[in-house]
Amino acid sequence: MAYKKDVIIVRVIDSKTEQFKLKKPYNLMYKEIYNCRTCPEIEYLLILYHHDEEKFKKEYKKEGLKACEFCSKYYEYSKKQDKKYFYNNFSIEDLISILEKYDKIHPNENTIYSLVKH
Repeated sequence: MAYKKDVIIVRVIDSKTEQFKLKKPYNLMYKEIYNCRTCPEIEYLLILYHHDEEKFKKEYKKEGLKACEFCSKYYEYSKKQDKKYFYNNFSIEDLISILEKYDKIHPNENTIYSLVKH
C-alpha cells in the first residue's frame, strides 16, 4: 500500500479470454495490466527451431498430429523430460531466437518474447 511508484502488473497466462479483477483498494493501485500469453506450446518452438512449420502443418491436417506428438516422432522429444531436453540441446540465445521468430509470425500478440525484449 505504501509503494510510491506506478505499479504495472505483468500476468503470464495461457488464455486470451482469462479475466482479472483486483478487489478494493488494490484495484486503484496499478497503472496498467500487461498480459503475456504463454502461447505457443514449447513443442511448437522446437518445430520452429528445426524450420519444420510446413511439415508440421501438413501432418496436422493429414493425421491430426499434435505438436507434442510431432516432436516425439521426429526429435526424440518427450514431454516428461522437456526441461532436461532443452537444457541439453539449446542455449539461452537459441531459445530467445526461437521466441523472437514466433513473435515475428504473430506481431499482434503479447508473447513471451515481449517480456524478453523489454
